[in-house]
Amino acid sequence: MAVPSRYLITSGNLEPVLDSGIRHSIFAQEILNYLQYTEQDVFSASDIAVSIRSKVSRLTGQLVRMGPLASAANAGGEFVFVRSGAELPAVAETKPENGLFRSTGSADRLQNLAVRVNDSAMVRPRILACVGPTGENPEETAMVRNRLMDSLNTIGGSILVEREAFDSLLHEIELGRSGMADQRAATEIGKLLPASLILFGEVLPVGKQKEIHLRIVDTETSRVLSSASASFQTYEEMNKACQTLAEQIMKTMNQARPLFLPATRTVNNQLLANWGRFHGARVGDVFDIITRENAGTVSQTEKALGTARLLSMDEEQAVFQTEWNEQQTNRPATLWLKATL
Repeated sequence: MAVPSRYLITSGNLEPVLDSGIRHSIFAQEILNYLQYTEQDVFSASDIAVSIRSKVSRLTGQLVRMGPLASAANAGGEFVFVRSGAELPAVAETKPENGLFRSTGSADRLQNLAVRVNDSAMVRPRILACVGPTGENPEETAMVRNRLMDSLNTIGGSILVEREAFDSLLHEIELGRSGMADQRAATEIGKLLPASLILFGEVLPVGKQKEIHLRIVDTETSRVLSSASASFQTYEEMNKACQTLAEQIMKTMNQARPLFLPATRTVNNQLLANWGRFHGARVGDVFDIITRENAGTVSQTEKALGTARLLSMDEEQAVFQTEWNEQQTNRPATLWLKATL
């Protein structure tokens, strides 16, 4: 009960099975009979399977298949059924040790990130969940994905969550096996990491070269925001293609989810904003200094006053050096920094 379970009970193997019966197949009727009439108040999925196996075999000649599924989401638990009104026995809470199951550490990190994003009083970061690209050649695909992540990390301005962190989640929604795979994955990941974007893609062989196809999906709307592609043959061309795609991805993110940071002036004509290492900031990042009128409406207007370069930062706050377009004695009290990453 304390750990996840994925358990299978099916009427036979990869073979035709008997579906006839009075109202249900014999297999389905035996499951219903057990659920309705067993004397146990608390029982497990394996109890059901063991109980009906011999009956179904005797009546149909079929061998009921049962057991845990070979899934990253299965951590050795059991489905437990409790009859209405019955008292559940006390169960000691157990927790798998870190590293015992493949998804444990990643799931914890994702949960911690989600909690911090929701609870933080600071500016909400942009989170890019990098599900793709995928491909037929695992080694080549991993190389492309790693190079793409390196390029995105170098640019900064977002929190990257790599595919490995979503292995169990993606398995559950059967990514790639449905025409709705993008939308379903984006919805599920969006629930876990609010206000995020998701990167899908494939590495495809085209003649003597390979093509990298990427698309960015908004997890809140499941809408494809943009798509980009690049081709390569050599390792050097692959590096260049990943760098180009990373720049296009960040440009899309800036357009789709523009960053507006409220900034306050300090005594030495610098600006202070809630933006730091947690958000993917880099020393040297440049922002436009702007004023905004009617913010958040269709009539919103902006006026550029200069640029700000990130000088220093801590986890969630940064100091910016300013460079104004013109000398102004009465600058607005409310200033904003707009990302130009």
